Amino acid sequence: AAINGCGDTQTETAYEDTDPTDDTVSTRLAFDGCAAPTVSVRIEGGGHTWPGGHQYLGERVIGRVSRDFGNEVLLDFLSAHPMP
Repeated sequence: AAINGCGDTQTETAYEDTDPTDDTVSTRLAFDGCAAPTVSVRIEGGGHTWPGGHQYLGERVIGRVSRDFGNEVLLDFLSAHPMP
């Protein structure tokens, strides 16, 4: 956000908790006033994992995998903001 010159304001949107058994809560943070579109996703309760991905090591090692969304979030962002 700092590199893109974003302002201090951001819009928070909660992702639907499609899998309440994963014990994670995900929020999309869209920053305002940026030179380029800037979005961050916060996953509370998640680990060092790819959302919707494979639990490749135990939770004690890498934490939990969020099951509320997956690759479609990244693909939607990249499709909406192609490189010039």
